[in-house]
Amino acid sequence: MSKSRQIILALQLLWALGTFLLMSIVKIVLLDFPGLFIVPFVIRRGELRKNITGTNDVLTVPRSAWCWLWSNDEDGMWPQKSRDLHPYKSPFWQMYAWLALRNRTDNLQFSWFCPPSIPEKVWWVWLPWGWSKGGFICGQGLLCYVWTSLGKDGRAISFGWNRYPADKVGLKETDPRRYGCGFGGRFTPKGGKLT
Repeated sequence: MSKSRQIILALQLLWALGTFLLMSIVKIVLLDFPGLFIVPFVIRRGELRKNITGTNDVLTVPRSAWCWLWSNDEDGMWPQKSRDLHPYKSPFWQMYAWLALRNRTDNLQFSWFCPPSIPEKVWWVWLPWGWSKGGFICGQGLLCYVWTSLGKDGRAISFGWNRYPADKVGLKETDPRRYGCGFGGRFTPKGGKLT
């Protein structure tokens, strides 16, 4: 890899990490923390509607509701996953934990702030390090996503706006990223499933 390409790659990585950290802090302060107090209103206004991909009926609020951002149009506010995580808690607590603690402001990914993945605009490059599974940086315009393996035992780390090299081929009809790509970070532990 040429020196100029190494510099460009380093700048892309710094940009991806910097924007991820900045947006995470802003999101926590301006949206996630107030969400602790807003989510009970979301739960109270919930109604059965189609999810964002139109494949399932889920409990959520209309997009026109003032509290829509704190709801969950992808999985709903009371999916089976939330019941499995807290099987002996009340339905209210299961919904509250899902919306306010685990999937905070999930609908942000479907707002103007997080544009959908557009195959012809997606770019990506392999990272020149990483172990068995390597790594990549992928983006659309200035919105970048980084994924890299941390060892042969399945550990990996990722952060940024959720775009992947396979997006260049196109997205499935049931992929919610057709309607918006959220951002976040994830550490996959030893022996974990790589995503």
